[in-house]
Amino acid sequence: SANIETTLLKGAALAQTAYDEHSMRIMSDIDIWVRRDNIEPALNQLQQLGFHTGYKTARPPALQAMSNGEIQLYRPEWQSGLVELQLGPLSGWWLKRTAVIEADAIWQRKQPLGQSHQLAPEDAILQSAIHLAVNHQYGQSAIRHFIDIALIAQKRGVNWQIIAKRAKSWRIQTAVYLTLHLLTSFINLPEATKILPNLQPSPLRKRLLHQIVSPQK
Repeated sequence: SANIETTLLKGAALAQTAYDEHSMRIMSDIDIWVRRDNIEPALNQLQQLGFHTGYKTARPPALQAMSNGEIQLYRPEWQSGLVELQLGPLSGWWLKRTAVIEADAIWQRKQPLGQSHQLAPEDAILQSAIHLAVNHQYGQSAIRHFIDIALIAQKRGVNWQIIAKRAKSWRIQTAVYLTLHLLTSFINLPEATKILPNLQPSPLRKRLLHQIVSPQK
């Protein structure tokens, strides 16, 4: 009703488009990407609906804005769960310092999803791959992220060559390579396998990385 344009990220979008039933994609929060000039209006709307900021340790908004972080909101009567207003599709200091994420282009490619939007399928796969590699470092919910990527490819269809091109342009190709290498070790995605040689690092670096990140580990 406030006419604030939004894009749902990760589970909030995938539960509706990649999975046969919403309940098959569990999640601990709802990620809503809002453009920077709409952050304050969106925050005000959520606070009017009974949401509160300051969950656990509140990070200063200015610091969050510098790394495209999030603003966490909760309802006191909820036992668990958050709503997170995201300042960008990918967040964190590693990405801020080393990558070149084309957030404006990602926003322009978004696709309708009910009263909101979702990422284009290629951007959704890159977002999931990087979130797993960088933010979770393959330690938390790894299998869930692998299934997310496989289902996006199967249900929505993707152009893997575009994924490879954007991964290199955004300077995230090694992280994307590692995620897809692990994924295709578990789930048969022939088209994804074809782009791995175009993304893989040098033989020495690849050998060192595979000692740390492997299907067995």
